[in-house]
Amino acid sequence: MANEPRQRFTSYVSPAVAARVRGAVAALQARGMDITLASLSDEALEARVQQLEQDFNGGQPWPDPGPRVGGRPRKQPNSR
Repeated sequence: MANEPRQRFTSYVSPAVAARVRGAVAALQARGMDITLASLSDEALEARVQQLEQDFNGGQPWPDPGPRVGGRPRKQPNSR
């Protein structure tokens, strides 16, 4: 996965989480670890989605719904 092309993926997190993540990356870089905010985010998202797939989709990836243009989250069919 290290040599895969990257895609911009914007998300919002709480100020407290952002500060902790920045602090962790800076501290680990100071210890010589090859880590970036992007690599940490990628690894964390990958681990979480794998767990969700295991728990709720028989361990299989869900299909990519394709690109989204801003706005509210998609509603599920028959939801109000």
